[in-house]
Amino acid sequence: MELFISAIPYMIYAWVCLVVVALVINRNIPLLGKMKAAEERAMTTGAVLCEEDAAAEHEIKPAVKNSHMLNFFIPIGALIFFTWLFDIDIMAGAMAAIFLTVGLYALQNIMPIGNMFDAILSGFIDMIAPLGTLFCGFMLAQVNDSLGTTSYVIESVSQFMTVAYLPALVFITMAALAFATASFWGIFVVGMPIVIPLAMNLGADLPIVVGALISASAFGSHACFYGDSTVLSAKACGISPMNHALTQLPYTLITAAISIIFFLILA
Repeated sequence: MELFISAIPYMIYAWVCLVVVALVINRNIPLLGKMKAAEERAMTTGAVLCEEDAAAEHEIKPAVKNSHMLNFFIPIGALIFFTWLFDIDIMAGAMAAIFLTVGLYALQNIMPIGNMFDAILSGFIDMIAPLGTLFCGFMLAQVNDSLGTTSYVIESVSQFMTVAYLPALVFITMAALAFATASFWGIFVVGMPIVIPLAMNLGADLPIVVGALISASAFGSHACFYGDSTVLSAKACGISPMNHALTQLPYTLITAAISIIFFLILA
């Protein structure tokens, strides 16, 4: 825990990412690629979604004209509470929260019971494609972990690692692995036992090396086309995971390049 806390200042990718977001908002960094195209489309035509995403989008009509904010916060609070109550079992927590929400809305006569269950079923159907993508991503990550891909790559590049280049090489290597395999947490399990002893043998600064490893995981989660954060963020925004990933990819690459420079300087 102490090592993790001491590594927080060296999680360079996350810190640089915050700065890049602010610079993009203020237009200090120009809009690039699909982000620029989307902005121009919205300004000229008023269309927020591209034709591909608009075709898959369906408008949700409000069930009632007037409601209360508690009808939003109580189900969210119930989900958190029941998930904790059932030993962090998100499935049990979600089912309990759904039944509580149905009862809450029924008492207020917000909508008929049949319509509520139709809405629940529609939500399940909408999540089939994202969950299928996530399943394939997790399956690929598990296959790569079983094959020992992470260990093999680290051992292959370890001969080129010196004190001066270790953090940068750890970041580049693990970021590429995280991006390719969608194994963002797995690289900790497999990479830590290899990277930390290597850093100790070379006399490298451990917090910087651990910061580089965590930064690599953050980059992979941010940039991977079929990662869980990309798929779920895209679904929440009503766009395809590919469009979401391609829109943010130029900025993740800029952030990664700046992070590499910082790791070289800090080492």
